[in-house]
Amino acid sequence: MKPHAFVLMPFGKKTDRNQVTIDYDSVYRDLITPALAAAGLCVIRPTQEQAVGEIMSHWLQELLSADLVVADLSLDNFDIGYLLGIRQALRATGVILLNAYQLSDTPAFEYQLNYTINNRVVDAASLTRDIHALTALVELTKVANPTKPSSPIFQHIPQLAEPDWNIARVASAASFWQAHADWEVDRQTAEQCGNLNDLLRLAKATPVAQFRAEALIQTGIALCAVNNVELALQQFEQALDIVPNHLRGLQEKGHCLLQLALQEKAGQPLYAVRLHYIS
Repeated sequence: MKPHAFVLMPFGKKTDRNQVTIDYDSVYRDLITPALAAAGLCVIRPTQEQAVGEIMSHWLQELLSADLVVADLSLDNFDIGYLLGIRQALRATGVILLNAYQLSDTPAFEYQLNYTINNRVVDAASLTRDIHALTALVELTKVANPTKPSSPIFQHIPQLAEPDWNIARVASAASFWQAHADWEVDRQTAEQCGNLNDLLRLAKATPVAQFRAEALIQTGIALCAVNNVELALQQFEQALDIVPNHLRGLQEKGHCLLQLALQEKAGQPLYAVRLHYIS
């Protein structure tokens, strides 16, 4: 499954307090969609504007679960600001801010892009540049240190931790979590049948972003059980790219490195394996 990007922005044509009108649907179509697609993301946008109190539970769950949230703050919009606050209160990373206005020479937020409007739409003269700039920002968020939060809340409260996503579920988002339950049944069936191809396929098709690392670790464990240690190591390394401090992932990776070193397949001596445990 491709990583998900959830877009927070107004719909249609809106006029701000400076009497500047922006066609936000064109911004989404011409700038945001191609830029995120170029970065390999699946783009999700609510189908219509809703007041905060009326937001559908499915969209709220997507807001919290998405790998990335892109929020356009060009218009003074209470609902967008409120929802962005919810995201940053519960997720430490994964937000890009867009604005049609240059607010300052030094952006206050690490991942921020100012685009140019001309006659209600993104300026054709700068559109290609803006698309490439947004794609580059997305790529930066992918390689950013997960332990270095971009959320100002997590920056100012270092001891704050993201919730356990097995518990922090939107109760009424039944269809969202049913997709995950169906996937888990398929994964367990593949594991019980020893179908490694299905395990590898399902590990990449996790419907819930927060469980992607766990799925990779479970797949790696299943591969170790049939002595496919090298392929298992790849799963653990991919999982640790997502959650670097995942204890089970670190333990299993060390176990794989030790086995490969003993078999002279790891390309490194045993003392290098020891470094994995003390680093």
